[in-house]
Amino acid sequence: MWNGFEVTPGQTLADFGWTGTGDLQAANSPSDSGGDYAIGNYRINTWAGGPKGDDNVGTLTSPSFTIDGDHISFLIGGGREKDTTLQVQLVVDPQVVRTATGADDGALQWRSWDVSDLQGRSAQLRVVDETTGGWGHLTLDHVVMGDEPAKPRSAETTVNLVIGGEVVASATGSNSETLDWAAWNTSAWIGQSAQVVIIDNNRFGWGHILVDDIVAADAPQQRRIVRFDWLDWGPDYYAADSYSNVPDGRHILQGWMSNWNYANFTPTSPWRSAMALPREITLHRLGGGYEIASAPVGSVNDLQVKRGSVRRGNIRVTDSTLVLPFSSDAYMLEVTVAPGDADIAGVAVRTDADYSATAGEGTLSGIDTATNRVFVDRTRSGDVSFSTSFASVDGAPLVNIDGSYTFTVYVDRSSVEVYAEDGFRAITSQIFPDPQSLGLSLVSQGGTARFQKIVAVPLATSVHTGNRGRGWSP
Repeated sequence: MWNGFEVTPGQTLADFGWTGTGDLQAANSPSDSGGDYAIGNYRINTWAGGPKGDDNVGTLTSPSFTIDGDHISFLIGGGREKDTTLQVQLVVDPQVVRTATGADDGALQWRSWDVSDLQGRSAQLRVVDETTGGWGHLTLDHVVMGDEPAKPRSAETTVNLVIGGEVVASATGSNSETLDWAAWNTSAWIGQSAQVVIIDNNRFGWGHILVDDIVAADAPQQRRIVRFDWLDWGPDYYAADSYSNVPDGRHILQGWMSNWNYANFTPTSPWRSAMALPREITLHRLGGGYEIASAPVGSVNDLQVKRGSVRRGNIRVTDSTLVLPFSSDAYMLEVTVAPGDADIAGVAVRTDADYSATAGEGTLSGIDTATNRVFVDRTRSGDVSFSTSFASVDGAPLVNIDGSYTFTVYVDRSSVEVYAEDGFRAITSQIFPDPQSLGLSLVSQGGTARFQKIVAVPLATSVHTGNRGRGWSP
């Protein structure tokens, strides 16, 4: 039975002592079909082991054998993960002591059982199929016994940087034929001998990788997404509309504050999604080209409540977090900061009592001096569990790198909008903090930053109202 179910024409599993029940008869197995990545010509496939395809039900049981290795490994595919009605079993006297099943996938993958505690025992393999309908079958191939478990089959398509026989950095594509730059920070390995190794272990959809123009330089090549002139560099500014017949010929734009990656899953009720602040946009000649600057319309200032505002200046923060005496869930925040030798200099909004550089809830906005970017970090902004793509750090390149930066943050109950570099950079991000996370802190990481001016002014009501009503479900 350890020959990978390879038989000569005319032979069946019945000739090797296997027995079957129900629709699955040993005389109808093995099969020469089904199971991507099968080894050889034959395997057990319960879809082909009877007359009903996915609706076959029954068992196939091997003759007895003696366990004389530490591991039994095999290729398995088909349905259904965590389903006891469709599995391969190891049976010993006559208890089921090990089980495995597929993952609703036709691609066979190696699985192993540690049977070191069963050395010398008599055992049988049993394939159980009590499942009908889609993926109502199991595929088993190449059962082997040995001292080591089989290594899982790799579907890797990567470009690896190898130093001393070890992979120290990797990159892969984005399921697209469009080439884009990827970069490794290799400063830690300067002077060492290295290799670039391209690996393709995938035979099926997007089973290839494209590589071109490998260069070494002092700075990374910018990815395509960074080289675009974005109207808003955040994740949540989409399908912006402009208003017609605006007095004084102003150009007013307003975007839908959401992202189709998670628009239908945001943790809000009974509403879902909001509009970003309406912005006045202006066109400017900058650096030999043209760029758009934006700023919230002036009437947003009518919402400011002077009572309860906080104004501070000339505060130095060294590699720490400084809590300000301010608490609100909707406010305008103006910051001017000189990062100095700090790696990060900014403000954390909607923070809880435990917020620090490494723990607690809050949304950090500020200047990253290593990359010369203004950014919003919402990885600890509150509820980020509803989508794997939500917890993000989003940034925009600085226009003028001059040592001191002013940016404005509009904070609301479920959003942060940052305007920097005289409006040439805007970042819009949804956040879903705990309602009790109302704190505000100054943050410096890796050095000393000087906050020249901080002004926090409460807003009279939630700034964002209404929902877009175009092409989405509330």
